[in-house]
Amino acid sequence: MSLEQNKAFVKKYIEELDTFQGPNPDMITDDFQVVVSAGEPFDAETYRGYAKDYYKSIPDNTHKTKAIYAEGDTVIAYITAGGTHKGELWGIPGTNKYVQDDAIAIFTLRGGKIARQQMIVDNLGMMEQIAHVRLEPLG
Repeated sequence: MSLEQNKAFVKKYIEELDTFQGPNPDMITDDFQVVVSAGEPFDAETYRGYAKDYYKSIPDNTHKTKAIYAEGDTVIAYITAGGTHKGELWGIPGTNKYVQDDAIAIFTLRGGKIARQQMIVDNLGMMEQIAHVRLEPLG
């Protein structure tokens, strides 16, 4: 696929995360892996389980692609996800607040599908929104 096709494919995949509440099985390879921040890789089923819990907490969650870049079979996207915190998330009961999570995701494509999704997610930013956690700047 061309660079523009790769970007359009990944953008569609991101949009469909909300429809499928996880990865669209038709858009990922059989050996698809996800890595979140510095964690260990996990498979599509584990990702779906995580997504299911996330959508229970934030049922109206919507992903948006803010910027997207491609080089070869690698696509990098700046993604925001936002919705109303209705249910328990990370042990914190629903607050009924609108919350937004930002992420940078690196997608590796193979054979016209996504083989790997590596994300750096601003979980601290989310915690600040739902639990009033604040860190003081260094210096």
